Amino acid sequence: DDDDDEEDDADRCRWAPLLLSLLAEYTAKESFWHPYLHRMADSRDIDLPHSWTAEMRSELLKGLGIVDLVRADVETIEWQHTNIALPFIAKYPKLFGPNAKSLELYKKLSYFVMANSFTDTRSATAQTVMVTMADVLNHHCNHNAELEVRDGVFEMCAIRSIKMGEEVYNTYGKTGLHDTDLLRLYGFTIGPPLERKPCAAYIPVRLCREMCAAALKLPAKALAKRWAFLSKLGVDDDSEKGGIGMAVCENGKCCVDDTLAMAVKVLAAKPGAKWNVDDVDPESIPSNKRESELLSRVCNAQLKQFNWTRAECEELVTGDKAALVACRRQRSALRAAWEQMYVLQRLVSRCLGEEDSRLKERS
Repeated sequence: DDDDDEEDDADRCRWAPLLLSLLAEYTAKESFWHPYLHRMADSRDIDLPHSWTAEMRSELLKGLGIVDLVRADVETIEWQHTNIALPFIAKYPKLFGPNAKSLELYKKLSYFVMANSFTDTRSATAQTVMVTMADVLNHHCNHNAELEVRDGVFEMCAIRSIKMGEEVYNTYGKTGLHDTDLLRLYGFTIGPPLERKPCAAYIPVRLCREMCAAALKLPAKALAKRWAFLSKLGVDDDSEKGGIGMAVCENGKCCVDDTLAMAVKVLAAKPGAKWNVDDVDPESIPSNKRESELLSRVCNAQLKQFNWTRAECEELVTGDKAALVACRRQRSALRAAWEQMYVLQRLVSRCLGEEDSRLKERS
């Protein structure tokens, strides 16, 4: 337990040195970086959910699976400010200018780092770094530039010909980030068309447990035994400890991740069957009627967790009512919710056999 506590503290301290450096440069008027940091960190373009009120997060992010994650991030930032930043400023006051002790300023710089930093993967610890000018580039799924490290120097390099007047785009994730993660990590979303980009939906694993009794008539004692087995594998119902599964749609295919695959495989197994999860292929789930019944019920239950129906989302994102959504935050939340509903509905169709039929027709 002590080792776990030390690892948690180390993880919470990870950004502190960088943030303290930025805090010193931001508050010192004679700093070379003062104008640049004020222009970037004070930008209204940085609007992460972390800066929203708790009430707004609960309302707009309902069903997206990131409310707890955002809250945990905010708590970590506040912990850093109290336990690291304030003692360091008190010990070395000459390094900082006025207002350096402000929690709101520390949060603002934290959000600036979250939205504009890069990860240096050359080291074993994957350091978080700020790369001047590269951090002003916007994200695009079909980007034309990427950040590379050559001889210890960070360079933004074109990966294809860029025409004069064409905007230079970076990518915020080579594997393709979906709207919910873009909203949580960077404060914006891309929106439609959904068929042309990676899409994903978060699904609490606890729904598998809740739906299991109704879908498969599994006795409470048998269900508890299976859940205990899954808990040993790290699949539990606490969203802060890995109890969130994911369904992904990309390149015309829709499938679940390892977490959901294991949960569905074990909970939907026939009485007396062995719970072998060593060779579970997420792309093969659902593989039988019991798994299809459980997974479809889970997806339908998750579809009811949002503040809007799929039809309402579609109307507010792409329909005639889209112009009425003036609030940027609501628009981003609607896009993320619509994308998740799209994935969940696709997964339900797969459980019913409609997805496979559609793919066969296309081929």
